[in-house]
Order: sequence, then structure tokens, then C-alpha cells
Amino acid sequence: MASISAKFANLYRARREMSNPADLARLFMARLCYPADTWLPATVTDLVKVLKGGRLKGLTGHEANKFAAWLHDFIVLGQRKGGASFYPIHPVLSRPLNREESRADGFILTLVRAFSSNERQQLVNALWGQGGQNLPPFERVIYDLVEWQIEGAEPMPLATIERAKPSDDPGLKPAAVAILDQTREDLLVLAGEVNGVQSFIDHAGRLLALALARFFPAQADVDMTLPIYIAPAADSHDGVRALAHEAIEVHRALFGQALHRQFEAFYQEAVVEEESDRDPLDAEVARKLTKHIFHPRANVVPLEQDRYDDLREDHSDLCGVSYYYYWRRSGAGGRFLRRLHTAQLNLSKKAGIANSRNRYSAWHYYWLASPLVETLLLVSRPRLERDRMLVVELLRDWRDRYGLALLIDDSWEDVYHTRFRGLGNPEALNEANQRRFNEILSERGRLHKNSDDFPWVILRD
Repeated sequence: MASISAKFANLYRARREMSNPADLARLFMARLCYPADTWLPATVTDLVKVLKGGRLKGLTGHEANKFAAWLHDFIVLGQRKGGASFYPIHPVLSRPLNREESRADGFILTLVRAFSSNERQQLVNALWGQGGQNLPPFERVIYDLVEWQIEGAEPMPLATIERAKPSDDPGLKPAAVAILDQTREDLLVLAGEVNGVQSFIDHAGRLLALALARFFPAQADVDMTLPIYIAPAADSHDGVRALAHEAIEVHRALFGQALHRQFEAFYQEAVVEEESDRDPLDAEVARKLTKHIFHPRANVVPLEQDRYDDLREDHSDLCGVSYYYYWRRSGAGGRFLRRLHTAQLNLSKKAGIANSRNRYSAWHYYWLASPLVETLLLVSRPRLERDRMLVVELLRDWRDRYGLALLIDDSWEDVYHTRFRGLGNPEALNEANQRRFNEILSERGRLHKNSDDFPWVILRD
């Protein structure tokens, strides 16, 4: 029988966020190209040793070792206690692991299976081409260096992945299916727009972090009538900051309530499977039950009967005691509920739509990071097949597609007046946000204005 924590992992396809969003993209490339086996082949382990030792074949001269050491540091993406991962400038470099893959492997594998074999080949060709011919010059040099190190080794077999459309997966909610389909389309578009694998990994990491941050509430059946409010002016405008703070709190509260409901449902399901009493009064019986349905090392129930009785009195029954343990109790090992809840915020921060706080206050607010603007522009132009458009049209597309609202428009004005009527006239907030957003576009050379009343965003010059 699957434990309750395993059921949550299966539902959300992730256990927590990865430290570096670019590692999400690197994991995506690894699962797209190679079998998802546990052990690295000798070709890869030998390559990692060579890179780490700074002794590259094909390099000569007294500075060769220094360059090899610099090259290793340049292509390292994530260095953890469990190992290192690299920018996959050569496909084989996507295989090294840093032991964080288990955190989001379920989500990535679900996404990868949504790609047809032709789409997988299309993405790979767009990035590397035949023998790295599509790479920019410097990345092509690194590609050749890596190729020299593995010369003579047996070629790694490409993964044989049977396509599974998200809509055919009974474990996915309709909103989650839409997010996966959108992400697949965006990654295919992105591969044809960026210049080089490093650029793709950085942009794709933001896209995947954004997708996973939205995927959690979708799988929780959270009503997203209230959009994610993104606020480029949040650091300078009190009203914008207050609205963004309230919006993030509403989303996190709704997600927390959904986790509570799902926990109670999974608990009831596990008790039925165990053919056990839902709320045993004896501490020893309760301890054995929780170790079966949660984890053999779970310490939900204390050894002393008196302490167990006190917990039941405070939290109604064993289900309430268990929820308290995994949601609030200090020191609880593997608090999967809190990890999921925290991961949603942290992924939002890493994607570029949330900030935990600024250095002068304890405000939590959504914001729109400039790099995320660039990423969304890269995937918007070819998808919409327009080289320039009104800014308001672009923002409407982002609102409809990603649930990101920068302006308070008719689509959520009723929600605004219901939940945030104390924040004043939304026109002032819109003006502040529009001004800052235009500044971001101008800084990136993306904005051309015929007049103050007629702003265009140029998606490709």
C-alpha cells in the first residue's frame, strides 16, 4: 500500500522545489534524451572525472590545465553534496545528477511523455543540430571538447518514450492538463528562438518553475478566478504592494486549505485499506497505524498514553493529530505538507513572479521580474505570429494563458471590489504598474511608442 506522503507525491508529481530552476530545465533535457535509469553509464562518470580533474584530451600548451579547470567551473550548473550537474552544451552533459532530481522528477517525466517523437527530435535539432552545428561558436568549441573526451565510447541509447497525452492521464485535473500542454508548446517555441543551450536552459528553467508553481494549485482544485497579480511597481507603490501582498496570501491560504482536505481524504482512504479503526484510543495501536500509513519512522504518536490523550483532546482525533504533526509540529521529519506549501511560493520566486520580502519590510508580494518578461516575450511572438502589438494585447494574452494579471481589468474587477475594496481606485494601481512595465520593456529595447497614448511592444526588431 502506498503511504500517504507517496500519494501526495503522486498527485503533485513533485516533493519540493529544486534549488536552481535551471536544474529543472537540465533534468527536462536529460529525461527527453536518455533513459531515466538510476546509474550513470561509464561514459558519463569518466567524463565527469576528467572535467573535475582538469585533464582534457585534445588541449595542449602550458595553460591547458588552467583552461580545463576554468571550463569545468563555467559549465557547472549545480554543485551539491550528492554530485554536480552541468549545462548540457553537449547532450551527454545532461546526464550527471546532483541528487535533487527526485524532488520534481514526476512532473518532468509527465511533461516529457507529452512530447511526440517528432517534437522531441525537433527540439533536439533546434538546440544542437547535427554534431552541434546549431550552437553558437563558443558553445560549439565546448561541444567538440566534450566529444573528444568520449571519442570511441559506445553511443548512449536515446530514450524510448511512449507518448502519453496529459488529457489521457486520470491523475491530472483539467487545469493541470492545460498547463502541461502550454508548457510543451512554449518549450518547443523557445528552442527555436534562443541562441545556444545555456540561454535555453536559463529561460526554460523560468518557464518550468512558473509551470510547476501554477501546477500545484491546479492539482489542488484551487479556483483561480483570482489571478496571480504581478507587480513591477511593488517596491515603490504602497497600494500595489498591498494588493500583491493580499493576492499572494489568498492563493497560499486556498492552497493550504486544499492540502488539508486532501490529507483528510487520503487518511480516510488509508484507514479503510488497513481495515483499521479511524481513531484508535490506545497509543500503541495508533502508533502502529501511523507507521503503516505514513512511514515506518513516523513519530506522530508519542510513547506516553497521557500525551497522546492530550493531543487527541486538542486535535479531535488521530487524523487531526497526524495533520498537526505534518503541518505544524516543530521538528517533524519530512513534513511533506509544509514542503509542498512552501515549494509553491519558492517556485514562484524562482520563476520571477514572487518575492518573499524586501530588505525594509516584512511584505510578501508578487512581482514581475525583468528576466521573466524577456522569457515570456521570447515565447509570445512566434506563438502569436506577430512582430509587434499593443502592450495591452500582450498583457491580455499573458492573463488568459498564464493567469498573470498586471492590470485590474473587467475580467477580475468584481473579485477586486469583493476582496480588496479597501485599497482604493484600481486605476491608480494600473497606472503605476503600466509605467514600471513600460520601463522594463524600454530597458530591453522592446518598446516603441508612437505617442504616450499608443504604446507598442516590439517583440522582434
